[in-house]
Amino acid sequence: MIPLSTRPHITLRDVAKEAGVSLATVSRALRDDPSTAQKTRQQVQRVAEKLGYRPDPALQVLIERRWRGRRADEGLNLCFIYDSTATESSVASTQFKRFKESSKALGYTLIPIDMSEFANVQKLIHRLESQGVSGIVFSLLSSTTYDISELCQRFAAVSINVSQVQPNCPIIMHDEFRSIEKVWKQLEALGYSRFGVIFEEYPDSLSMDQRLGAVYCRQRFVKPARNRIPIFFYQKNESDQQEKLDRWLKKYQPDVLLGDTHHEVEMLVAAGVKVPDDFAFASVNMWDATKIGEIAGYFRDNVLLFERGLQLLNMMVRSGATGASQGQLVEMVHGDWKDGQTLPALT
Repeated sequence: MIPLSTRPHITLRDVAKEAGVSLATVSRALRDDPSTAQKTRQQVQRVAEKLGYRPDPALQVLIERRWRGRRADEGLNLCFIYDSTATESSVASTQFKRFKESSKALGYTLIPIDMSEFANVQKLIHRLESQGVSGIVFSLLSSTTYDISELCQRFAAVSINVSQVQPNCPIIMHDEFRSIEKVWKQLEALGYSRFGVIFEEYPDSLSMDQRLGAVYCRQRFVKPARNRIPIFFYQKNESDQQEKLDRWLKKYQPDVLLGDTHHEVEMLVAAGVKVPDDFAFASVNMWDATKIGEIAGYFRDNVLLFERGLQLLNMMVRSGATGASQGQLVEMVHGDWKDGQTLPALT
């Protein structure tokens, strides 16, 4: 037996490497966090036992005091990076207000950083360092005027949801595939059978890939085959968008429409459609809490994603990990079904 004094010190990073999982997964598994699959928890715990990993009690106390016990004005400085020139800037502004409240409640300081104010990434990095930023949150980046990969190489970083520009860091996103499966089954339980799907096109999007995969999978089992209605794809600001939609509705006559967000309802109303009198409607991506009760669908709170991102950032900062070093990690979060006026049950 190797004397205790000469045994190598086994760290969380050693356990993660041996188990083939991320540091965040190891931390949750060793705490027996139910958000990690039981099989994964058991595997990590077996690896930790085999390697002889033992947490340092004194260090654990220090970590708890340092990372959980601090007040918001003393805790980690994190930054929320957005682009005020992007079309999604108003949504990003709303997100930041909610994220800031959540950060403060959990003991963090969230600083807004408008990347459009900086000529290059070096100037942006200088600002982050001067403000003592330890971690970065990306959200809704539709484009960038300069390469931001160095940010993920220098800082702990996470991306909330999938953007058109996806930084090399962990993604915390909604489980698009599962949400559509749940909505589909909910519609079937209410008596609907002819599902018309309306999606805005997002080329090369992981989020869109998941949605299409789920729809095609569910349609494969639709009986009879005549109820398999082709998806209606649209792009914003198309000149003949309403005409195309009108022709599609008249040709296929769905009894319920499955759309991305509440914006499709606005598009239908603009086309002269009465919802739910003409067609019922359900959303697979209802992110606006003010629409709950009005629009039926799968509600997906981005604050929940953000708080999961905070947990991961905390672990990354504590272990010295950067966004790029954990770039292979994707974490899925589930939403909740909400009834609404747009989806009456068929009698």
